[in-house]
Amino acid sequence: MHKEKVFTVAEPGTLLPFLLTLPGISRKDAKNLLRFKAVTVTGVAAPVHDTPLARGAQVRVSFGKHTPAGTLLPGGLEILHEDDGVLIVNKPAGLLTMATESEKARTAYAFLAAYVRERAPMRDARVYIVHRLDRETSGCSFSRAPKPRNAGCKRIGRR
Repeated sequence: MHKEKVFTVAEPGTLLPFLLTLPGISRKDAKNLLRFKAVTVTGVAAPVHDTPLARGAQVRVSFGKHTPAGTLLPGGLEILHEDDGVLIVNKPAGLLTMATESEKARTAYAFLAAYVRERAPMRDARVYIVHRLDRETSGCSFSRAPKPRNAGCKRIGRR
């Protein structure tokens, strides 16, 4: 399970040294948090180790298991983002989003459901589709929470 904490930068500097000042964070832990896209900085799209931090900047750290962006799943699905509420993947052209009468197993939904169940066997591990794309279309996003947890997810769900 992911646990998020928000930290406020007291002195200007760069991201990696800031992460190393956090309690219980080793250099390896800090690098893994960056590698697995578990750190966000206000106003910065994709922070890296040398991202400059201004006084008062907010650094959000998500602790827990992470799958790095760019990880490929069966069927050619690529994880773009994952947290407790949302799992966003890039669906390749040629893969069905949902099952049909003639194809039940080789679908984006089936591959993602297996992936989520494998990672959280004791929890209510389900995939809820936000929108689906035709077989010939690439790109897709899936919600894994019973109800979208934030306004961005709700907007996607209404489209």
